[in-house]
Amino acid sequence: MEYRLLKKMTIKILALLFTMPFFCSCISIKQEQEDISCIELSYSIPIYKAGTTELIQLNDTLLIYYKQKNILIREFYKSTTYNNKAIRNGEFVISNDEQTILNTNKKIRNYLFTKNSYKGLRYDSISSNNFIVFDIDSLLKKKTFKGSKLYDSTNDILVERKKDNKTGAVFEKYIPRVKFDASYNDTTYFVFAPKFKSINYSLSQEADSLRKMKLVAVKLSYNAKPRTANNLKEVPKRDFLFKIRELKIANPKEILSLFEKFEKDSEKLNLK
Repeated sequence: MEYRLLKKMTIKILALLFTMPFFCSCISIKQEQEDISCIELSYSIPIYKAGTTELIQLNDTLLIYYKQKNILIREFYKSTTYNNKAIRNGEFVISNDEQTILNTNKKIRNYLFTKNSYKGLRYDSISSNNFIVFDIDSLLKKKTFKGSKLYDSTNDILVERKKDNKTGAVFEKYIPRVKFDASYNDTTYFVFAPKFKSINYSLSQEADSLRKMKLVAVKLSYNAKPRTANNLKEVPKRDFLFKIRELKIANPKEILSLFEKFEKDSEKLNLK
């Protein structure tokens, strides 16, 4: 009887010892996944269609992930391969004409860097060990509008303020005190969210600090300009839209593997 009891206890102890490393590993992975946060940055900017005076909206979305001091920016784009029909009168013409398109593939560029560093690594494939070193400041100015002043407390005048009592969101409308040149918009609209995780990215640190909330949406509106002696062509109404929102990470293992890849490669390169 004692022998059987001892045998059962031994089996249980051995089973526990074998499962402990796996259990601890699962806890570690789960903890690392919980340490990663994500926001979506989307924008819509009016631009002139190539070779015309027609205004179209350029829309794009980036996903920004944070893991302690390391940051991942994912850029989504389409890669299009054209056939011989795209050659017209001896010139290669890029268009949306389906007859000239051989295939279109969706691709992702992964930009990884450490906060306050100068250089980062870009991976064009998760499975590949190849990377490209890039300048962080140039990337942030081009992709995340670093340096853009969306709010100016000395020149922007608050003319309207509303609050949604259910969500706590605050809506504000501003006009400029002085329009120094044509780059100044006519009206600015802000949306602030009271409940937003403490994430480094900000549309305006000045606005966030003053309101003690996170600025999550901005609309810069320019009034239409009629054709005059000075304006050779009529300029329609234009809106520049910027928006951020928190996202639940759908593919945590993939994102975690990218961070781990970057940490190993940046250590080998002594990246700073």
